[in-house]
Amino acid sequence: MKNLISRLFGRNKRTPAHAMGMPPEMLKGLITSLEKTKPIELDCEDIFARLDEYVDAVLRGDDINTMMPDMKHHLEMCRDCFQEYEILVSAIEAAG
Repeated sequence: MKNLISRLFGRNKRTPAHAMGMPPEMLKGLITSLEKTKPIELDCEDIFARLDEYVDAVLRGDDINTMMPDMKHHLEMCRDCFQEYEILVSAIEAAG
């Protein structure tokens, strides 16, 4: 992976990242996401189906790292699902 990063972000101004018109920060983020990908991942549909259960566990103070590590991982990687999570937490907290 280090060799790939070196090739993409070398000192040469005509690196693949520049040639593709992609900002280097965006490409670095993409590579970081790829490095964190697991062989088996939950998809967004799986997350939405169990998001209320996850939020309840978080609000109770349960150990999410042990109970639902795959959901936690997905929420760390997926901006859309994380926003849904934040909205649900805010709504529950506002309801008291």
